[in-house]
Amino acid sequence: MKEYNTSRDWGTLLSAIQNDFTKYPIEIGNGICMHDRFIELLKAGKKKTTIRYSKGAIRVPCMSEVNLLETRENDKEYRRYVGTVSIEKIVVKRFRELTGEDAQNDGFKRKDDLIKFLNETYGKIAQMAPLVIYHIRKK
Repeated sequence: MKEYNTSRDWGTLLSAIQNDFTKYPIEIGNGICMHDRFIELLKAGKKKTTIRYSKGAIRVPCMSEVNLLETRENDKEYRRYVGTVSIEKIVVKRFRELTGEDAQNDGFKRKDDLIKFLNETYGKIAQMAPLVIYHIRKK
């Protein structure tokens, strides 16, 4: 597991991640899409992180403050801008390293619920695959 403070220069942060995970290319994301049920948890302060996976890559945001788009599980075309989020910290860890605390911070009651959701969302994730956890705050 590696933690990265987002208060440093973004280029330096991206270089540090790339140096620590040389096997994986960095993918830069423009914003964060989040299911409507998680938006409500974020607004209520019950969701403090969002976990991202990209097969064979490390996906990181383009800057420490990005657009937040609401999506719906049953409507793949739906996207609605709901504001911005501040990314306060980035953690990269292996799928097998997920904990009950990670699940709770992400809005789940149990680790098993989180793992089931991630596998349903992204397809079967290998135990050694890197995940990126954004510690976020709604602006």
